[in-house]
Amino acid sequence: MNTIFKSSVGIGLLTLLLFISTACSIDADNEITEGEKLSNELEELIDEKDISSVSVYLLRTSNDGDVNYYIEQEQSPFSLEEPFIKVGNTYYNLNQLSRYTIEDEYGANPYLMLYFDIYR
Repeated sequence: MNTIFKSSVGIGLLTLLLFISTACSIDADNEITEGEKLSNELEELIDEKDISSVSVYLLRTSNDGDVNYYIEQEQSPFSLEEPFIKVGNTYYNLNQLSRYTIEDEYGANPYLMLYFDIYR
């Protein structure tokens, strides 16, 4: 009787561990990164505003120590490849995007201005 009880408890614990392990891996697979959230948000915005180009701004430290954004690519074609955006031949990780704005002068040819916390 004691052996049967021990093996039942062992099987029960093994089953419980397997269940917990499976549940944790399902939760981990369903977590969306900040870059993926931004990619989805940008995709909706791009479709809504019919955006076909982006300008990319990166960080640079000047000789006097000031940190500013400078333009890396200006009004270039792009493609979203979650969690990246490909502009020209360069991939930018959307997890490093600090902000974005839409430049929409006179309602014609709107484009995105993307500000990345990346130093070059």
